[in-house]
Amino acid sequence: MKKLLLLFAVALVSSGAFAQRPSRYQGEFNMAYAIGVGNLGLDRLNVETVHGVRFSPYLMAGVGLGIHMYTWQGMRSTLVPIFVDMKGYFMRRRTSPYLGIDLGYGIGTGVDRGVGGLYVSPTFGVSCGLGGNAAFILGIAFQSQQLLVNSVSVSFNAVAVKAAVTF
Repeated sequence: MKKLLLLFAVALVSSGAFAQRPSRYQGEFNMAYAIGVGNLGLDRLNVETVHGVRFSPYLMAGVGLGIHMYTWQGMRSTLVPIFVDMKGYFMRRRTSPYLGIDLGYGIGTGVDRGVGGLYVSPTFGVSCGLGGNAAFILGIAFQSQQLLVNSVSVSFNAVAVKAAVTF
């Protein structure tokens, strides 16, 4: 019983350490241009929105939805990725570098309806506070969109330059 009370007391005291800044909503709107790399590298224009929780000055997690428009030899294709977004900020300052990861599934639309696959995008960038909860983010990302077409898995890879505003 003493161990249980001691455990409860430690948990109660340590919970106050995280109460200094409560979690809050964080939204993000970003645009990117990605240059295809590799054998099946296709250029694409990306528009995404992410909504989540800023758990601390160092950690944000949310869910995102995007529209990725591919072009190849005059043809156009659109995929809609649905993903989990996580960012870790290195410093508790107005300007801070960060690492992020998007992990989800891209769904084909239009002529690509029914085609889809794993979507992964690690990002390194810098967040610059604009005042209040707003910030401007600039980042470099590697994007990999896998598709399963006629039982064959294909990866479309690209390096993207992302610009975002958080609110």
